[in-house]
Parts: sequence; C-alpha cells; structure tokens
Amino acid sequence: MKKLMMVMVAATLVLASCSKESKLNRKLDGSWNVVSYSVDGVDQSMTNVTMVMSFTKDKKGVGTYTNTLTVLSVPQVETGSYVLTEDATITENKITPGTGSSTSVYTVTDYSKSDLTLTQTSSGDVYVFKLKKI
Repeated sequence: MKKLMMVMVAATLVLASCSKESKLNRKLDGSWNVVSYSVDGVDQSMTNVTMVMSFTKDKKGVGTYTNTLTVLSVPQVETGSYVLTEDATITENKITPGTGSSTSVYTVTDYSKSDLTLTQTSSGDVYVFKLKKI
C-alpha cells in the first residue's frame, strides 16, 4: 500500500509540473495554415495568397519559427525565434540580413490541437489570424 501511495504521489508531481507554456508549446509545434485573417474586424481576401506559420519547439516556451507568405505563387520566407509567455503571448524575433531585427507579438486568443487563433496589435491595427494544423 505504501509503494502504491508513493507511485501516485510521484505521478501527481510529474503531471502537475507541466507548465502552461509547455502545454501550448507542444500543441504549437508543427505547421499551421492561415485559413483566414482580418484587420480591424474586416475579413481580408485570401485569393492568390497562402500563409503557413511553422513552429519548432526547442525547450520550455522557446523555439524557432518560419513564416511563408506566398502571393501569386511568389514565396516570401521569414525566420527567427519565438518565446511563449504564460500560454498567452508569442513573441517572434525576426532577424533579416542587412536590415536588422524586428519583433512581432501575438496574443493567443484560442487554441486546441488543430486550431489556433492569434491576435496582433500593430500600428493601431488589430490583426486576427485563424490557423489550422497541417
């Protein structure tokens, strides 16, 4: 009986020690197709446009990303690192050779294994991205 109690306590500690960041980071890991996006509440046309956001987790709440935006069959690729904070914010740090670095901050509005909604506020505009796991 004592051994069973020790096993149950150990299992509880292991399960309880998973942080919110690591839970979302595991779900975030992989490629996501942007199925729709809006700017200030107005849906934008996805005609002749595809966008894929790929996240590769490294460690707890940290990893690398690749955003591929294809407009009229011409791809534009952006890469960098990301930090996930408290299961709520993804901060992307992009480094562009010759032009320096920039930061994008996304608020995780909703997520599941197969769906993700990110909101970004930039220059007074609000961008909402709805993504589907590929």
